Amino acid sequence: MRDIILRPFTTDDINSLYEMLSDNETVRFMPIQPFKTIRDATSFYENVIQRNIENGGKYYAIVLDRAVIGQINLSSSASNDIGYSIKREHWGHGHASKALSLLLNEIEEEGRLSFITATHDVNNPRSGRVMQKAGLVYKYTYVEPWCKGFDVSFRLYQKNFKAGESTYMEYWEKYERHFIEEI
Repeated sequence: MRDIILRPFTTDDINSLYEMLSDNETVRFMPIQPFKTIRDATSFYENVIQRNIENGGKYYAIVLDRAVIGQINLSSSASNDIGYSIKREHWGHGHASKALSLLLNEIEEEGRLSFITATHDVNNPRSGRVMQKAGLVYKYTYVEPWCKGFDVSFRLYQKNFKAGESTYMEYWEKYERHFIEEI
């Protein structure tokens, strides 16, 4: 497999961001609607990517052979949630797993966080396999009334960087429907 790198997004990446996030299948499991215009991508760059970074999170372009093929981010919220997406034509090549491993290594080396979480829709088990491959451990499932107008069952995975760190329980406590599955 050719190596990918992670690098900060720039305004030069807005067209690539548009290409990736205007695809219905790529955003199917993301909390956004597919972009309709390049202005949607510009707005996302300014209001999501830049704000997350300004608030202490991370947001990187996943780059292969100098082309942006995906994105990966660490939220600035208490959940320390990681999210990622890859352009559809690059699915199934291990790029998400590699990007997640690179980001986890960076976070662990910095030493400022004691844990991270990541969630995936139960209907997207490939994302769960990416999390497992990177060493995240399944903790629980919760059902959330989602921003796209229907309920979604999310599996929460977690990686602890410090011994004795407990499970992040905010979603368990916030959503009435929650349970532990046999994974």
